[in-house]
Amino acid sequence: PGTGKTWFCKDHLKRVLASRKNTISKLRWRYFTVNTHLADHFDSVLQDFTAKDAFFKKDLEACEDGQSVPIRRLFKELMPTIHLDKRWDDTRGVGLLTFSIFKQKIREFYGQKSVKHSGIKCPPIAYAWILYNQIIHDPVTGEKINDMDVEKFKELNKDGVFELKPKEVSTFLKFHNEELNNKWYTYSYASHQSRIVFESLKQNEKKRFMIDILIVDEVQDISAPVIALLLELM
Repeated sequence: PGTGKTWFCKDHLKRVLASRKNTISKLRWRYFTVNTHLADHFDSVLQDFTAKDAFFKKDLEACEDGQSVPIRRLFKELMPTIHLDKRWDDTRGVGLLTFSIFKQKIREFYGQKSVKHSGIKCPPIAYAWILYNQIIHDPVTGEKINDMDVEKFKELNKDGVFELKPKEVSTFLKFHNEELNNKWYTYSYASHQSRIVFESLKQNEKKRFMIDILIVDEVQDISAPVIALLLELM
């Protein structure tokens, strides 16, 4: 069972544990992925393989701690107030912004009569998602660029894959400020905020998050700020 990449993750964990038997009782490992179902699936993969491999099973049981964790759960542990299950039309608290939620929000905003009457059309949603993650937010750190205006947006997007005219930029920024800002965190921004929380912890508080072995699956779906957060735990 499992995809090729998931099998590779399992084999990597097996090899690392086998090579560190002298310290295995102190080892803590984590398998991280964006996909919650894949995190559950990795647990199933381990159960299937350890049922046939007594040495691997013994090594896993000897570890101090090991878990398969969806990245969103790490956000929740570091930022308890974030609402992981916030619906797209819920106005309470701060939620985790996925592409699916972004699509609902932008369609609703650009479907308003006031926006339609302005003549501004909704940009292609896939491109809008890229612009939101790479222009409104710093693609390296995940930090929100709070002093964003039309000129700064145009400058940052001068080599972008999709260009917006000044009035289109103004409307897009209005969408961000009215519908998303301080209400929704992208994965990158949640990672940025989580790093701030983590770095503020006392050393003994950090210990419960620290790990020895990091396994990241579906890495193509994970942004640089998320990777930076995970590496912080090493």
